[in-house]
Amino acid sequence: MTVRISATDWVPGGITAPDAVQIARAFAAAGADAVDVSTGQVTPDEQPAFGRSYQTPFADAIRNQAGIATIAVGVISSYDDVNSIVLAGRADLCAIGRAHLHDPNWTLHAAADQGYAGPGAVWPAPWRAGSGAPRTSRTDGPRPRLELIRTGGPPATRHARWRPGEAASPGPAAGTSPAAPAGETGEAGRVGG
Repeated sequence: MTVRISATDWVPGGITAPDAVQIARAFAAAGADAVDVSTGQVTPDEQPAFGRSYQTPFADAIRNQAGIATIAVGVISSYDDVNSIVLAGRADLCAIGRAHLHDPNWTLHAAADQGYAGPGAVWPAPWRAGSGAPRTSRTDGPRPRLELIRTGGPPATRHARWRPGEAASPGPAAGTSPAAPAGETGEAGRVGG
């Protein structure tokens, strides 16, 4: 069973981090398995120290002082943050909120970015083609099939534009002229009669 607590009220006279450690100890004694450590949201007068992973220090204190597993929350948005928090022993789990609202497949993308393809992050069959990041430059994958600049030797064709009133220029085959544009007929490139 997990319990979510507000580890501080962010106001003078409210719950503080040391109070939160005592509250977590009471939940552990009552049989809780983990504490989801949030903060604030209890008074309009609060002044939170908002920023990246700003609630993690409270999860860290509870985990390491009360001896109960914790779930860190609060503007944790990259897998680097998650890995750093868990590997440093500051929390046992991380809950991702806003990042999942922005990208419902955040966990799958984080796993793919780190090269993980195990049972913890299985892509549904219709989405497997999107499991890797899209190519962003020509160096990310195979060379394009077309080459816009020819290399070596003289050009095989001469590109010429036909203009009304000009003598026809030789096209790919010597002695032939380009076809007249649609709707224009006549001899020697003249329109009408």
